[in-house]
Amino acid sequence: MPKYEKWKFTPGKILWLYGADIEEFCESDTSRNYAYWYFQFSNDETQKMYNMIRSILRQFMPPILPGSIIKLWEEHCHRGSKPQQRKLAEILDNLLETSQGEFFLILDALDECPATGDNERSSLLQFLEELLKKHQTKLHILATSRPEPDIRSRLEQYQRVDLEAGLSGDVETFVRAQVAHGRLCEWGESLKKRTLERLLDIPERRFRWADLQIKRLEKSKTEEAFQKALDSIPVTLEDTYKDTLERISPDDREAARTILIWLSFSAVPLDLKTIAAVVSFRFPEDVVTTCTTSLVTVSISDDTVRLAHFSVKEFLVRNEAGGHWYQFSAISGHNAIATRTIDCLLETTEILSQTTASRQPLLIYAARYWGRHLAEVEELYATDTGLQKKVDRLFTERDVYFNWVRLVDVEFKFVWRKSFEEVQSPLYCASRRGLKPTVEMLLAQGANPMGSGLEVRNNALLAAARGGHLEILELLLGKVDEIPRGVTERMLNFIYATESDKEKLTMILDLLWDKGALHDQSRASLKIIDGRLAERAAKNGSSAHIVMSCLLDRKEKMGLKITKGLLRAVLENLHCGNKTMHLLLEKCDADIRLTPSLVQQGMSILNIGAMIAILNKQVKNDIKLDEEWTEAFARGKKETMELLLQEHGEEIRVTQKVLISAANSACDPQTVKLLLARREPGSIIDKEIFLAAAGNGSHGSEIMDVLLEECGQDIIIDEEIIQRIVQNHKQGVAMIKTLLCRQQAGFVVTEQILCDAARYHDQEMLELLVNNTGGSGLPITEETLRSVADNHWRGRSLIRYLYDLLGHTLPVSEDALLSVADIGSPTADYVLAFILERWPDIPVTDRLLEAACTLPNSMSLLLDRRCDFLPIKRMIQKIATDGDRGSGRVLGKLLDRRLVGVDEWLMETVTSNSHTLRVIHKRDPDFPVTPNLITKIVQDRGAMDFLLDRQNNQVLITEEVVKSSLLGRHPRSVIRLLLSRLGSEAVPITEDILIYAIQNNNIYQATHNIKALELFLEQRRDLNLNAVWEAIWQDPEIDPVSLAQAAGALLRYVSFEVSAQMLEMLPSLPRQDCVSYRPFDEFIRACMQHRIPLPTTEAAVELIVERASFDTVEIFFENYPGVPVTDKHIEAAKRNPREDVDKDEMVSLLMSTRKSYSKEHK
Repeated sequence: MPKYEKWKFTPGKILWLYGADIEEFCESDTSRNYAYWYFQFSNDETQKMYNMIRSILRQFMPPILPGSIIKLWEEHCHRGSKPQQRKLAEILDNLLETSQGEFFLILDALDECPATGDNERSSLLQFLEELLKKHQTKLHILATSRPEPDIRSRLEQYQRVDLEAGLSGDVETFVRAQVAHGRLCEWGESLKKRTLERLLDIPERRFRWADLQIKRLEKSKTEEAFQKALDSIPVTLEDTYKDTLERISPDDREAARTILIWLSFSAVPLDLKTIAAVVSFRFPEDVVTTCTTSLVTVSISDDTVRLAHFSVKEFLVRNEAGGHWYQFSAISGHNAIATRTIDCLLETTEILSQTTASRQPLLIYAARYWGRHLAEVEELYATDTGLQKKVDRLFTERDVYFNWVRLVDVEFKFVWRKSFEEVQSPLYCASRRGLKPTVEMLLAQGANPMGSGLEVRNNALLAAARGGHLEILELLLGKVDEIPRGVTERMLNFIYATESDKEKLTMILDLLWDKGALHDQSRASLKIIDGRLAERAAKNGSSAHIVMSCLLDRKEKMGLKITKGLLRAVLENLHCGNKTMHLLLEKCDADIRLTPSLVQQGMSILNIGAMIAILNKQVKNDIKLDEEWTEAFARGKKETMELLLQEHGEEIRVTQKVLISAANSACDPQTVKLLLARREPGSIIDKEIFLAAAGNGSHGSEIMDVLLEECGQDIIIDEEIIQRIVQNHKQGVAMIKTLLCRQQAGFVVTEQILCDAARYHDQEMLELLVNNTGGSGLPITEETLRSVADNHWRGRSLIRYLYDLLGHTLPVSEDALLSVADIGSPTADYVLAFILERWPDIPVTDRLLEAACTLPNSMSLLLDRRCDFLPIKRMIQKIATDGDRGSGRVLGKLLDRRLVGVDEWLMETVTSNSHTLRVIHKRDPDFPVTPNLITKIVQDRGAMDFLLDRQNNQVLITEEVVKSSLLGRHPRSVIRLLLSRLGSEAVPITEDILIYAIQNNNIYQATHNIKALELFLEQRRDLNLNAVWEAIWQDPEIDPVSLAQAAGALLRYVSFEVSAQMLEMLPSLPRQDCVSYRPFDEFIRACMQHRIPLPTTEAAVELIVERASFDTVEIFFENYPGVPVTDKHIEAAKRNPREDVDKDEMVSLLMSTRKSYSKEHK
């Protein structure tokens, strides 16, 4: 096939094979990369372009993962998070652009990618053409399909091969084989000859048609029946399907039609049992006997039932409903499924248990997918058919709604422990799903868009914003008078909008503005947008460029300023930062003021595209190119540096410090190469530069290559550099490979290097280091084993590798085992158990039992070897302090072996986490509940939830219990649970409790306790808040961060007097573990927001100028225009320690304020 051969050896081509599918592509040589994707009509997941791009990326990916993929994984490694399709496409582009060799992409059955719905096929064809255009020199694309009109119109301009001629011969071979060797071979020669004539004497031969006719003939029991079947063979595939359907008994037709509708449009493949339940069949196998194997097929592996072929659905589905009884439109099909699923849910009028629900697959399908089918039905159609009324019932019948929202997550036990008050409210759920008629109905019945004050996540405004349902959001906003600042922040941060939504989004922003929700409340007179809200909008991960565009259109009206904070927010936005930065440069270029510190601060975290755009803009500016600015540019792209050299070549000094900065943080290795060529005379590539490159987590390997190429063999790579390389978990392996290639003598592998390799890398790194030493004299120590145990992802494979390498010469001792056990993770448990299995004679000491008592696998082995005179008390006390599930499993082993019994001491010692409490309940359901036990259990949300269920919410909550809850890790969650399950009146709230919440401010609890404080205050109890205010300011042990946060919460309810002494207590900079919160700044802003008078003495103002941000100082003088600026204030500004404060700008502000004051007071 010449065209095929030409496509194979000529990149930049698409070859379209129309006709039957090809089986597989020929094997390519080692310089070629191959990816294959099959669009399978019976599997929805294979029809999605998103999944296709992911698969292509995985197949094209080189053995050493690029930094872009590692970074993407780090961004989305948590459950439920996945990258956007656009991001995957960008990485595929970059991969094709930067890789060597040629790439062969095979797309099989292109016609089975749906042409309707979300226009998936149209988007796919456009994507393929754009991909080919960008990579013409190295990419080959082969696509197979039937000659569908839309595919033909897009691909006929490329090479194409018609496989029809070859297909005819293949069909003939198939038919002759079936007649000669299958069931048909039992008939006489004349009948077989006539059969061949009838099956082969047709204009277009098709496997599917031939196969169906053979199966039809095989059902004949007599020669007369065979002759009759032969005489009535349908001419076309459509006639075959029509004949099959017309043979279905009239009594079975309604069921058959329903089955075919569900198989055509179900959101996920369904098994026989579920489909049988849809049509109320007692015996699931009747699904197949009713519809016949000509129309449906069942998977042997999982009992999944599907349409037998893509052409079956094409025959059944028509654009308009009507016609034959067995044909239907997509809308009528989805309407039928939506109606059936909602009816199924409406029938669950009694509260379900998890056990009962999990036995009803149709009910589970209904709960999860009715909305998807409803979305395919037009709103007017749903109203006319009565479907909308049923949807409304789903949201208004309490028990039905409660059952439904829990059925969605039927497999999770914690969902079934929730009360009705704890699940998402009907209005929230309807808003999140975009069900406008239902939202209107719920609002008419008095539903509150703000939800419960106990749970921001149950806020319908946020649900609509996050889902991009802007019409619903506008509707909800019309029902709300006052919007809390926290809700506005989240709304701007998460609202989803597209270019087509700009008009509607503008109306929403105007609504927020008119309601005062966007105003900077700390300004007494001016109506200006709060800069912090603008920053939240700029951080929006999906729609920042859209939201910011609308805000910038109202820049003058809202007084929007382009601040450093706003620029930083744009630079930190990994997804939309590039588009947003270009928008800022286009609309307000003159307002953008850059500093090198801003650029450098962003370089380690930021959207590189946005950073490059802003650097390119800065090149043209009249700037003083000192060392700091050169460092900032050194971290950018080669093109930016070339532009800088072109514009300011004479001013640039490439010092040692600049080179170190570039080696450590450059996003383009070629930038480093440019700088090396321009470095000052006498500047050498020394150890510090190599250390910097060794720590570069994104391009360290490539930069190391550049440095080594420049130095040749002159540089000695010492132990410190190797150690820094090995500590680089992203680029370390590639750098070690580079060094091994260039330094034939190798390098020294120390104990610390080996430990770091075991802690941060996989087996490949250890193999490289072992091979470097020749396998002898490896410094593997007890610390190495600890490092292996500390390697969460790869520790299991590493311990197996080390054992295979060294066997029983591994340094295993009691101290080594104690060190491994001390890690306390599942990986440590595996490593310890692995060692214990291979060293059965190790003594089981008290120390080892205590160290390993939270590791279930290891403890099984240890308890098998020793069960007498155990240090049970110390073991139980350690189990009590461990919140991991593993500790509960160990407790279960101890109980089962009767090494400990359930008594009051055990209960009060270990039940402060839900895992151990459940273990005890399983073995002793009637355990006693004492006041002390409640005080312990309340520190863990899961444990308290379990106890409330067990006691049917009959638990006495005392002041001591509430205080104890504040010592747990998640007090806000526990307090919210108590308030929702027991009611506000059952939870005591006193002044002492408020003070206690503020006082207990360790690093895990500071923010959570303040959130708990806010929950307490929301209950509007008759409390003496003045006493609380005085108490917290008189307690020197309260952390300044907690003090400022608590003060901000209290100021929402009561006005207090603020003194200069209070200001003195709050530092400008936060403590090390709370770097994002500036206590002094936040307190001053809270006071101004709530119109609390601030002290205006010279000393007080000096503190404000010295410790606050520029914006806060500016607003202070705006609110207090009668305060004179003195020389002390000017000097205080120069002492301001905040990195985000430009001291020159601050002094300029004060001088301007002094000048204005002098004019007014002449």
